[in-house]
Order: sequence, then C-alpha cells, then structure tokens
Amino acid sequence: MKETTCCIMGCRKAPEVQLQNIKLALHRAVVEARIDGYSRFLFNLALEWDRLFAASVLEEAKHDPRIFLEAVVPYAGFLQREGKAYRDLLQNCHGMKILCQSFSPSGNLQCSRYMVESSQRILIVCAEENTNHYAYAYAHLLQREVFEIKI
Repeated sequence: MKETTCCIMGCRKAPEVQLQNIKLALHRAVVEARIDGYSRFLFNLALEWDRLFAASVLEEAKHDPRIFLEAVVPYAGFLQREGKAYRDLLQNCHGMKILCQSFSPSGNLQCSRYMVESSQRILIVCAEENTNHYAYAYAHLLQREVFEIKI
C-alpha cells in the first residue's frame, strides 16, 4: 500500500483566544485524514498551531501504529533555538528531516516546498482574508488536495 502524506501549513500566528478552536479543527482534520488512509504527517513547528497539529497526530498514533509523524526543520541550528516543549515534542516524533546544515534566508520557503511536494493533502491554517499563501499556489500547481482551517 502506498504511503499517503498530509502536512500542515499556515500564514500567520493565531490569536491566543482562537487556539482552542484551532486545536479542535486540527484534531478533526487529523482524524479525517487517518480515516481516509493517511499515515504520514509532516509539520515544521513554526507556530503554535503546528504544535497542536503534532499533538493531535501523536494522540492518533496511540490508536493506529501506521501513523508516522515527521518534523521538518529548516536548518540544524533551528533545533537549538527552541524551548523545552519543542524538544519534548521532537523526542516523540517518529522522524525528522533537516533541510540545511546552516541558516538560509529561504529556509521557511524550503520547508514549505518540501512539505507540499511530499504530501497529497495540505491543511492550511489561514485568516479569512488571506488566501494567497505560497502553499495555495504550489499545492494547486501540483494538484494537491487542500483543506482550509479559517481563523
């Protein structure tokens, strides 16, 4: 059976008051993806909703041994800049992809490109007014399935 991959992307930091709603929406999206046969999930820990997504995937992994959570890291030094919660989450990941050994100004773009190219379904957390995120254009170009989570 071919591995099916889902990733999370977004366009800005979510307001603190909306994190619980985003958490619920992400959990529903992860459950739906698992039911639809998705087993590999990619995230890059750029924002809080990335962490919420990863936590939902890890929760589903408790019930489904096929689930594989992979952290996508723009450069090796990125791992040193984050706090304990970040490192704890990374320890629970099943895999990690480090794209560059040193900082690159295009690191975030490289993360987005890798995740979209590797995925068949892209979950995009976005504001109502923001639909021109790089991921939209690239996902549509590659004919990927896009699910929006509006904030």
